[in-house]
Amino acid sequence: MQVFSDYTNVATSSGTAVAIGNFDGVHLGHQALLRSAVSRAADMGIAPCVLTFDPHPVRLFAPHVKLHSLTSLEERVSLLDHYGVQVVLAQTFDRAFAALTEYQFIKRVLVDSLKAKVVIVGYDFRFGAGRSGDLSSLRRYGAQLGFEVVVIDAVETADSRPISSTRVRSSLQTGDLDTVRRILGRPMHLRGLVVPGEQRGRALGFRTANIQADVGVLLEPGVYAGWMDYGDGPRHAVANIGRNPTFGDDRPMTVEVHILNHDAPDLYGKSVRFWIADSIRPERKFESIEGLVTQIQTDCRSASDVLAGLDDPPALIWE
Repeated sequence: MQVFSDYTNVATSSGTAVAIGNFDGVHLGHQALLRSAVSRAADMGIAPCVLTFDPHPVRLFAPHVKLHSLTSLEERVSLLDHYGVQVVLAQTFDRAFAALTEYQFIKRVLVDSLKAKVVIVGYDFRFGAGRSGDLSSLRRYGAQLGFEVVVIDAVETADSRPISSTRVRSSLQTGDLDTVRRILGRPMHLRGLVVPGEQRGRALGFRTANIQADVGVLLEPGVYAGWMDYGDGPRHAVANIGRNPTFGDDRPMTVEVHILNHDAPDLYGKSVRFWIADSIRPERKFESIEGLVTQIQTDCRSASDVLAGLDDPPALIWE
């Protein structure tokens, strides 16, 4: 896969089928664009491509809005790779780029830089300075400059509600992991580096990996069943995501993962993923260490029972 951060530096040897969007979370709506791009590219003998933006435009135009990213740029690229994309332009979204007119965006970015032969967008796509461009103007430019326009209709869940990254965020905050899984088409996951912790898990008989997540954690504090993947395939695991109130008040949020029935190698400094299958219980404060250990043993059995009937998550590409 080729990855570029500015349209002026893109070097492609052939035409592309370009899907455009933010692709935060790469949910089923995004995947509909990707399937179209990959399919059309295969038919035409060109490269499937994604144009995305970093940071999210909201951070430039509304910095007061607390937008929670579902995936880091690195993980977004990994997901795009998994779904068959060959070229990614993760365009740096700054004032200069935002000021491009409709025509400048089309001509400089899509035609001259990406050599677009097909452009795939969602039903609500807007572009150019002030979001002045719409689908009709995109089609007009396509006819003038030699590229086809494909528009993907809204993708909905079974309750006829449109799929969106906003719905993923709100469902995570309310603990509705079933809806998250339906919107993403896969379980939600966290990715980050394993960093030294307080070594309490080892002392309690449950060795854990302390993950410094590369995006903020929206989940409610609690214990979760899932899978740990450190590049050797997903393994059954249980995680405490929270503040460990048993050991004091006002503690920082941590993600501590214990792999079930497997002795992992030393993971310090290694990038890992924790895939979230289901919630086991809310986080709580224990009156004694013995009570905590008994509960951890119960949590491990509960996690094993949950995971026994589930398929493993997809094996994503590791850099």
